[in-house]
Amino acid sequence: MCYICELNQPDSILMGCGHGGICLDCAKKSITKKMNCMECRKLVHSIYQIKKDVSEKDRLVKASEVIKIVHQGQSQWD
Repeated sequence: MCYICELNQPDSILMGCGHGGICLDCAKKSITKKMNCMECRKLVHSIYQIKKDVSEKDRLVKASEVIKIVHQGQSQWD
């Protein structure tokens, strides 16, 4: 379970430091506030959401990047 909300499965990795163990919703919420990892305080430049590919009998893991848009010092996450 996600160690922040304890409701969803952990499916996200913060790129910049590589910390994970959280769901995409919590990753977006925590990064939108400060743009830093809540564990190590490194700058986070993107979030990778990890998805299992069920067509390969749960053996493959695919990562799809959540794009961050920076506009005049503010960030927005898709």
